Amino acid sequence: EASVTGLRNMQNTTMPIEDDDRLLVGSIGKTMTAMLIAKLVEMQKFGWKSTLGETLPNIKMLDAYKGITIEQLLHHKGGIPQVTSFSQAELAKIVDKPESPTRVREAFVTALLSREPAEGKSTDSDYVVAGYLAEHIIRQSFEWLMERFVFNPLKMATAMIAPIGSDDQVGSVRGVQEHIQADFGYTAYSMPVSKMDYVLAPAGIGISCSISDLLTYANCHLNGLKGKAKGLTTDSYKLLHTPAPNEHSVMSWTIDPSYAGE
Repeated sequence: EASVTGLRNMQNTTMPIEDDDRLLVGSIGKTMTAMLIAKLVEMQKFGWKSTLGETLPNIKMLDAYKGITIEQLLHHKGGIPQVTSFSQAELAKIVDKPESPTRVREAFVTALLSREPAEGKSTDSDYVVAGYLAEHIIRQSFEWLMERFVFNPLKMATAMIAPIGSDDQVGSVRGVQEHIQADFGYTAYSMPVSKMDYVLAPAGIGISCSISDLLTYANCHLNGLKGKAKGLTTDSYKLLHTPAPNEHSVMSWTIDPSYAGE
């Protein structure tokens, strides 16, 4: 069951939030990207052990990245530099000229893979590279791929990928409006439409859906682990949810070792 209460916009008391209003899913979107990659592996478009050097011959990258596998990317073990390692001026210069979301991501991935590897987990950057890799191999945009292989098979009718604040997206005139605390209570917050939302889409930025569709997504994974697979095979669901020994995260899912349920 799912229900919502409150206002879509606090400045307009005649706009109650509705069951099918979209809300941003944040980093849950990373697990959706991992599901897309798993589907393309099932389709034999590439393998979990395929490397960046093999799958992205169009990108001039440092030798350190050529042997990184897709599996390592989704486990945040690619050594890809953090997005925050770029200054705002650098980011603006990188994404300024390309127009399509795919070309914007290509420009950013090219910049990423020309930098020295970072230590530790790189979170968002790994998934940006994985998302662009998928669209480069299939020759379709990441947005199209997610709709075709994740949202539609799971019947997530409200799921959407678009810059925050764009038409019908969270933060738009018609969508749920974000609010921030001001001197006299909360006020609507207008976020300018940004090309960085295109860049970070595979990491979850700009992915939204209704509460009901988010529950549908969660149930799909629960059922997949129980052998009632939809969208992927049971083996793929198990791979997405089985961490390495002594680790508590896998493919952007967090495993709680204190939970004893099934």
